[in-house]
Amino acid sequence: EYDKSQADVLLVQRLKTSSYTIVGPLLVGAMLGKAGKKQCEAIRTFGESIGMAFQIQDDILGVFGDEKKIGKSVTSDIEENKSTLLIVEAMKQATPAQRIILEKYYGKGKISLSQHEKIKEVFEQTGSLGYSRAQVGQYIHLGKESISGMTKDKKLQKILEQFADFILQRQK
Repeated sequence: EYDKSQADVLLVQRLKTSSYTIVGPLLVGAMLGKAGKKQCEAIRTFGESIGMAFQIQDDILGVFGDEKKIGKSVTSDIEENKSTLLIVEAMKQATPAQRIILEKYYGKGKISLSQHEKIKEVFEQTGSLGYSRAQVGQYIHLGKESISGMTKDKKLQKILEQFADFILQRQK
């Protein structure tokens, strides 16, 4: 049985993707640029939010993306039992029949394209895909709200907004 909670998944994503990959480098740059405490807080909020959005979007693309664009198998996250919002929310909302499909194929090694399609259908039918996409949007919004605290330069604010939008729209 799948025993990860949304809190478990988000904590790993916050520590791995947001803090390590995005917030840390941004804060190093901010410190070198002699940013103040409030500016660093805004940068941290931006980085955490954008990092979370990036990871959730990455997980969506890992199942629903185009293999040629993303450069990896769209079955690998499922085969490797990757903990994502998609699977957590699907397990939470699944009917008994949908739960059987998820438990039969998710994390059980190599799956066929038809089994992959069944899992995708469950993610869509349970609202898990929609929920995950909404979470990406919320994190992007939160990140954008912090931009004005990062810089007063309108040109730089626009670049940061475009960066946030890219995370939302990316296909690979």
